[in-house]
Amino acid sequence: MKDLSDKRALDAQFSMERKDPKADFIPQAKVAWYSIPQLARTGIKVLLSSIFGEFTDRRELLALMAANEVHQHYEDYAKEEELWLDYVADAGDGFDACFTVARQMSRTQNSGREGEETQPGKILIMGGDQVYPTANIEEYENRLKGPYMYAFPKSRNEDRQLFAIPGNHDWYDGLNSFVKIFSPGGSLGDFTTPQSRSYFAIKLPHNVWVFGVDLQLQSYIDQGQLEYFEDVIENSLSATETNHIILCSAEPSWVYQLKKKTGKKLGHNLQYFEKEMMKNSEGKDLKFVLSLSGDLHHYSRYATEDNQHHKITAGGGGAFLHPTHNLPKEISWKDQKLSLKERYPSADKSKFLSWGNWKFAWHNKSFALFIGILYVLASWFFYVSVHIGDVALGQVKGLDVAKILLLSPFAAVMVFLVAFGTFYFADRDPINPKYKTNLVYSLAGLSHASVQVAALLATFLFLGARFHKSLSGPMPELTALFFIAMIFAAGALISSTIFGLYLTLSNRFLGMHDNEAFSALNLERYKNFLRIHLTRDKLTIYPYGIKEVFKHAYTDRRDKYMPEKEPECELIEPPIVIDLQ
Repeated sequence: MKDLSDKRALDAQFSMERKDPKADFIPQAKVAWYSIPQLARTGIKVLLSSIFGEFTDRRELLALMAANEVHQHYEDYAKEEELWLDYVADAGDGFDACFTVARQMSRTQNSGREGEETQPGKILIMGGDQVYPTANIEEYENRLKGPYMYAFPKSRNEDRQLFAIPGNHDWYDGLNSFVKIFSPGGSLGDFTTPQSRSYFAIKLPHNVWVFGVDLQLQSYIDQGQLEYFEDVIENSLSATETNHIILCSAEPSWVYQLKKKTGKKLGHNLQYFEKEMMKNSEGKDLKFVLSLSGDLHHYSRYATEDNQHHKITAGGGGAFLHPTHNLPKEISWKDQKLSLKERYPSADKSKFLSWGNWKFAWHNKSFALFIGILYVLASWFFYVSVHIGDVALGQVKGLDVAKILLLSPFAAVMVFLVAFGTFYFADRDPINPKYKTNLVYSLAGLSHASVQVAALLATFLFLGARFHKSLSGPMPELTALFFIAMIFAAGALISSTIFGLYLTLSNRFLGMHDNEAFSALNLERYKNFLRIHLTRDKLTIYPYGIKEVFKHAYTDRRDKYMPEKEPECELIEPPIVIDLQ
């Protein structure tokens, strides 16, 4: 294997290979999830996808197109004596994290056994959400293809292939960009992209198969997809030996099934697929030994007591870290009981990291500034109402607040929006609910709303009591500007801090807001990927963790990469061995 550690050789090779200016890209910073413009754009995309997702489902069209192609129904690696595969999910975010993971996958790594190393995969499987925040060609080019071109410079080795299944972020444009990026004849770095659908089957050596299934925005498994896999099972699987199945999906349904509102549906879709495949394997021995998924941006592994069936979430390809401390210790899947064997980072580390949200305003400046503007608007309405009601600003009492709200519809609407918005924001469908009733989660939202409204009113009354005389004295305009500035600063800091503490406390003690609490932290640490080695008698899985990533690994000169220090890549746990005999 060619050594890619020499950055000068890497830069030279990359410059020679990339002569087409269209191959250029712009390195991106990590997505700021609490940026107000970003929230608005993503919200619109999610809304449109939810409304029109089923009407723009391209899977049936792709199935019809693929049926007319002279193309093998699946990719065949069965002639290999042994094979290395890599698995990564949730990759296309900021350049630093995405490139770090891709670069580590391009290198040999310690196997956990003295004197042995693992090899970069001949097959790379991407398990969903290949781009953030929403899918379009430009984002794929900048956030995925660019970093992978650097990590895997294109060579004359044309037998390395990449397969991908779409996650919810890939689906936000109806799979239009996904189809273009991963269509047959394309490439991503040193990998070719042979698949003609959004799902795939790969025949590996020794009667092992990889099935990649597309669940389409938590929706359903289309008939064309079921027929595709039924055909593979009926016509291509061995009728005399056990067929071991590695099942890839974009969501860890075995964890999401615990959700009260959506869990039953999420778990049902994948269980239905497994049930249908087993039903159509009459006369053939079909055994699901490994399930892989992303969507949760951490590493976790569940296994049966005999360690012959594993369910692994490995969504550490580049997106922000998700917590691990709220994961259930045990799950049931069909007629099986599985126990949590490992998680990365550890539960204690995950809990510690969650406290970082007391600095919410610092980590999410755009959101804090937006709250400051809301405070200024609300205070202006209050101020006008005070004068209409002939109440001295420095002498406003509890009953006077009610009078102000009655006199000013705008002030009342502002308070209502703050209260309703924070109450509605409460996560009433946590991944691992600690309480059977939603009342607890609604009370948490109500408490948060009450504190936010109280902080808003208290800020206005406190500062108003200190500025009311100055506002009617000399230079009132200058005093008013200073008063507004103080309201803005207090709102941005106080309300944001309350918001961050609510996220931390509700997450730590009620299991709420896994996504919201850790997207606010936006941590690029604790990335992961899987390396899988298949031999005649066993399947060995090497889960690799990367605690730190390259920081600002790019310069203004887009054709140059200047790494400072190679991040450490280490095994999260000892290699996991599945006996195939």
